Amino acid sequence: MTEVPLPQITVVAIMQDEAHYVDRWLGALGLRNGRSPHFDEVIVLDGGSTDDTVVRLRSNQIRVQDRLFENDFAAQRNAVETFAHSDWVFHMDADEIPSLGLLSGLRSLVNGHDEAGFDCVGIPRLNFIGGVLQPGPGHRGLDFQYRLKRKGLPWVGRVHEEVHGRTSVELQLVQGHFLIHDKAQERHAARNELYDAIAAGGT
Repeated sequence: MTEVPLPQITVVAIMQDEAHYVDRWLGALGLRNGRSPHFDEVIVLDGGSTDDTVVRLRSNQIRVQDRLFENDFAAQRNAVETFAHSDWVFHMDADEIPSLGLLSGLRSLVNGHDEAGFDCVGIPRLNFIGGVLQPGPGHRGLDFQYRLKRKGLPWVGRVHEEVHGRTSVELQLVQGHFLIHDKAQERHAARNELYDAIAAGGT
């Protein structure tokens, strides 16, 4: 019997001035010389960093593309996917860490859900601010992030962007599949200020 190859997966990220988090982000992916057995490539779209985000990424053999961030997160996410060579993409932000179960299970998760007809996977995320776990909003009291998806399924929304037209399934926290979102109080406040400005039509 011919063995069916597992689907290819690209880890993608949109970043801008994330030098403080880059080393942790790279370490969380478990990369060795820019490679991992759990996915096929990594692509970062930089929105115009003025710190050494890009230098740090490229020095670790990460492919970086440039596209000026124009206060539209969905546009950035859609753009970074166009550089991926795989059918599935995993969006992971600079201040996020995947659980070992999620990272090591990416291929089997994609294969199983793809065969079942799903094109998007919701991942439970645990949010920490200043080291303190925050109450989870939304579905089942958890903050589900629909970040594992078929390439090209469009993102919509300039801020608090969502995957449009998805046929999704949610992973189980108890099975060890989750993201950790760990950021300082100062970053949390600054990001909320940016989100509010974009939502109000500002910069």
